[in-house]
Amino acid sequence: MSSNGTTYTTLQAAVNGAVSGATIVVKSACVGSTEIGKNLTITGKGGAVLDGNAAGSVLLVDAGVSVTLSKLVITNGSADSGAGIHNLGTLELDSVTVLHNSANLDGGGLFNDGGDVTLGNDTTFTGNSGGPQGGAIASRNGTLSMDNSSSISGNTADIGAGIASSNTVIALNDKSSISSNTSREAAAIVLVGGSLTLHGSSSISNNTATDSRLGGAVYVVTSMVTMNDKSSVANNTAECSGAGLAETDSTVTMNGSSSIGGNRALTLGGGGLTLLGGTAVMNDKSSIGGNFAETAGGGVNIDADAGGILGSITLNNKASISGNSGAFGGGIANLGSVTLNGNSTISGNTARSSSAFGYFGGFGGGIENTLGSITMTGKSTITGNTAVYGAGIANADSGTETGTLTGVVAGGNVSNNTPDNIFNGNF
Repeated sequence: MSSNGTTYTTLQAAVNGAVSGATIVVKSACVGSTEIGKNLTITGKGGAVLDGNAAGSVLLVDAGVSVTLSKLVITNGSADSGAGIHNLGTLELDSVTVLHNSANLDGGGLFNDGGDVTLGNDTTFTGNSGGPQGGAIASRNGTLSMDNSSSISGNTADIGAGIASSNTVIALNDKSSISSNTSREAAAIVLVGGSLTLHGSSSISNNTATDSRLGGAVYVVTSMVTMNDKSSVANNTAECSGAGLAETDSTVTMNGSSSIGGNRALTLGGGGLTLLGGTAVMNDKSSIGGNFAETAGGGVNIDADAGGILGSITLNNKASISGNSGAFGGGIANLGSVTLNGNSTISGNTARSSSAFGYFGGFGGGIENTLGSITMTGKSTITGNTAVYGAGIANADSGTETGTLTGVVAGGNVSNNTPDNIFNGNF
């Protein structure tokens, strides 16, 4: 490898010999760990590989420095945290492949410790593993941006095989993707504090949680999630609940034509979206559709957090919840509050019997309302849903308590559901 016309036999020697701001060109395989304590660009030629030799992090980026890595393969790192890269500074990856690194604790591919990280130009994290969390990436504080079709796929960990993070600002842009990762819970992303924003047809898809209590793909706690443009959370699978996106005490906002679709909760509830004490707002033409839950909430499952605070969802404009299936609430299973405004719709959902309940179920094709509240305004509709009882709305009535319906008119804005529009009963 070379820097400023000088050839070096190790990357660490090249880094030590370079002036701040220099570019180091790597033309072959470099073996061992390297610490970077100055502003540098390291670029590869001819399939250059940085091989950690399973003896620590491949790269350590110190605090206060800016490093750009380009056209490199980073592999075979083994460390407690950040086996591929341990970052404390500002780091940009441009056309970099990070693969087959293994962390005992977190961040098999990358551990971001308070720094700022940008993945660009088809940068890929694949085949990395973390012990408890963060197979590809773990981040504590700082920022993480995925740009220009960058991807995280095929990684494993106990929790958060794609990304495990706390107090981190995460953005997926420009068709970037997190897909086909596998963990016990939250196979794509687990986020505690901070924010997650999806832009520009970015996607979270085909991730699998093998023993998930919450979050087949994404689980967030006290965080903000925003989905814009045509971004999607699709075709993820949870063995238990919350297959697409699950939240506790967080805010979820869906804008544009963003979608949560085709997700499957195999043994419990919340096929598309699970709300525990938090709020969701669907705007524009956003949609939740084609999701499946074995029990409650094929599309959306609204429940309480540990302190008893109930979740809520509001549909505005032309937002829709359609084509979902669950035993209780094909579209929505509601213990909190549901508000439909504008031209929003809940349509084509199915409540069916479930083997999990001895083939009992089939309540609330559109909404199963268990002592919660439903408010309808404008030209919003609940139509074309099917169920055994309450194809439009199954509204719980215990004799002493009942769900609250405001602006709901059977045969009006709740119509053409089969076999009935509204069922009031004890179930």
